[in-house]
Amino acid sequence: GMQPTPLPRNLLSTSDHDQDSRFLFKNRTFLSVEREVSSTGSLSSQYSGDSDSRSVNWNSFSDDDEIDPEDKPGPNSKVYYTAKEMLTTERTFVKALTLLDKDFRQAVLSANRAHDKPVLAEETLNTILSNVGSLRILNSGLLSQLEDRLATWNLNPKIGDIILSIAPFLKMYTEYIGNFEKALNLLEESCKKNKLFDELVKEFEAHPIRGSLPLSSYLLEPAQRIPRYKLLLQDYLKRLPEDSDDRANSEKALVLISKVAVHVNESMRQVDNFKKLMEVQKKLTGDGGINLISPSRKLLLEGELLKYSRKEIQPRMFFLFTDLLIYASAIPPANSMYKVIKRIPLHGMKVIDLDDPEVKHGLQIISTSKSFRLGTTTKEEKMQWMQALNDALAEYKASVQSRERYISSSTDDLDGELCNGATKAIKPVEPLGHLAPPWLPDNCVSMCMMCSVRFTVTRRRHHCRACGKEFCSACSSYLAALKYQDYKMDRVCQKCYDTLTELETDGRADKYTTTRKQMTIRSPTKPKPKPAVLEVKARERNCEISGYLEVKKRNWKKQWLEVAEFALYVFGKHEDVSSKRSISLPGYAVIYPVPVSESLQHTCMLS
Repeated sequence: GMQPTPLPRNLLSTSDHDQDSRFLFKNRTFLSVEREVSSTGSLSSQYSGDSDSRSVNWNSFSDDDEIDPEDKPGPNSKVYYTAKEMLTTERTFVKALTLLDKDFRQAVLSANRAHDKPVLAEETLNTILSNVGSLRILNSGLLSQLEDRLATWNLNPKIGDIILSIAPFLKMYTEYIGNFEKALNLLEESCKKNKLFDELVKEFEAHPIRGSLPLSSYLLEPAQRIPRYKLLLQDYLKRLPEDSDDRANSEKALVLISKVAVHVNESMRQVDNFKKLMEVQKKLTGDGGINLISPSRKLLLEGELLKYSRKEIQPRMFFLFTDLLIYASAIPPANSMYKVIKRIPLHGMKVIDLDDPEVKHGLQIISTSKSFRLGTTTKEEKMQWMQALNDALAEYKASVQSRERYISSSTDDLDGELCNGATKAIKPVEPLGHLAPPWLPDNCVSMCMMCSVRFTVTRRRHHCRACGKEFCSACSSYLAALKYQDYKMDRVCQKCYDTLTELETDGRADKYTTTRKQMTIRSPTKPKPKPAVLEVKARERNCEISGYLEVKKRNWKKQWLEVAEFALYVFGKHEDVSSKRSISLPGYAVIYPVPVSESLQHTCMLS
């Protein structure tokens, strides 16, 4: 119920950097003081008559300052160390505020003077920094009092009265947090539109003294400070003796800070998302200095999945955002950091429930830049990822639709029909070559998927870059320009070549140019014609039962078997386009021989 004392006009001003005096709190009054640089490590600033020539002595912010252990009372050592933690974190926080209010502001103003046209308008700069100048003065005063108190801790071992004196003024943080999302949007927009400002920010962030942290991480610091004060004060009260004369002031301060925290928490939703993005960004390396921080981006789901590549299964860490999917590999030995392998935009992405006996609980990602198969450990995990991906795609398409309608002068210009909330900018079915196809793994096919010739050591398999299927060299001896590869010429099969040529002829292809690849090494090998009964494709018909079994003709070999229409069909792999042989089942009997070894416990014989 305590009413805050009105702040002086010069304390509330965001342009306090133009003044030559500092304000600090003592016994709830303001004292204007000049602080000189001290060698003892206390907060210090040097001022000259010109505000542009002021600098901060960063060496004065050392976190290694130690108070003589003999100065602190033995019984209250835990209270002392809690108070010292308050001091240490306050030093770091004031350093971050000074970096924003003085260093960054000065860097922008200096750049404005060095160019004919301002790099960033001062009004925009003040909006980004909000009232950080007032917060710096407020917290500098708090820091000064904490340093003085801990330096004479044995004479006056308490900090509750200091916290109580500044608690009413912490409502200043609600103004900063209320402006936080706007500041982030303005910073991102200014970096995108203004190349000079973007270069200035990157140069500022790259300085070693700033730890190569993004500017946005420093903007986050004030938004996190009020909850930190509350936690530190609660810890201080837990360690404070019941009969301490500092308990009453500390409890009153905690009540005031808790009230401010309630107002702050109402605006913390965006801040919490920002913190999650920062945590993920710290885990990721590579990709040219990845920057995930964006006001419109949210982390939706993360977890390890199995990625099925052409020849092996690879565990990969996936991060799903509202506009982006990232997968990365763990960096040993701790495996707590990840190297980014690919960033995949959600634009044009599709998610398919994968029906493949070789991929347990599988799903398939198809996009304009990369497509692949994924496996999960449980069915529930698979459904969780599919639901999250589909929800993210639906929300992304809806946002694209909203932007398209805003840009368009009339909705009549749109193509009319929408597919799952998407406009014509995101078509439900992309033309061939617009999306990167998922390649069939080598262990799924044993023959050319066009002419059925079997692959051997000398007869190699080739993937069509348009459909992802596997063919022999003769059936994939064509080149075509594919959109998802920026129209680079690449190998395609005969069927895809014919389709692309037809699109080009009909005028439905924007940039397609196709050409025949001449085979000069060898003539194509023609397979022997097969009986019509074997011209069936695996998993194409309704089967009574199907799956992989070990089959012995001369040696045991894993093969795909299907029982359909009173016949047993034997395939090399489950994606083969023709059967190796078929057996008409009427007249056969199933015999269960006596096991001759532990490896042949579950065997049967057709006779």
